[in-house]
Amino acid sequence: ADNIRFHAGGVDILDITSTKISGSSTSTASFADGRFVGNVAIGTADPGAHNSATANLIVGDGADGSGLCVFNGTGTGRISFARGNNTSADAFDGGMSYNGDRDLKFHTNAGSTRMTIDASGFAGIGTDSPARILHVSTTAHTYIRTTSGGTAKNSAIEFTDGTNFFYSGLMANESGVSAGEFTIFGSNAAIVVEQAGDVKFG
Repeated sequence: ADNIRFHAGGVDILDITSTKISGSSTSTASFADGRFVGNVAIGTADPGAHNSATANLIVGDGADGSGLCVFNGTGTGRISFARGNNTSADAFDGGMSYNGDRDLKFHTNAGSTRMTIDASGFAGIGTDSPARILHVSTTAHTYIRTTSGGTAKNSAIEFTDGTNFFYSGLMANESGVSAGEFTIFGSNAAIVVEQAGDVKFG
């Protein structure tokens, strides 16, 4: 097959054939630092055919089975977003990491860990060691907010064992409950706390 071969000092340093790029004409090899001036496609013919905002590296041809692997063994592998091309924290400002304990972590602001999903599937926000399926932790006051589409819409947390349901929150869309009243609600309002502090049962 036709090939392009590059030499330096009488030694093959790069060989391009129809099937591979290698450090010699017969085998694959590793390369030192390098760069591509244009976009790169792996498994697809034209990286320029994709959205220009994400076309620098395209992997796959749209078929099932395309993928990109970071092989980190039992160490820590990372996919990062950088604010700077240097050795400071800006070089790993945000992104994801996966470690030997099988923890998937999400990072922002100079690589600070913001969320961890551990090997058992527990998710921690503000903690690296979630103790429940969802564990939220901060060093200050901790709030969880749900926001509805208006005062006539429900904004609540649902509790269920798969058969029975209870809701806790602002349930203004339900019978017997007014806007701004806190409610524990099953099939009907069980407890309603009015804005003034009065409590209604049933």
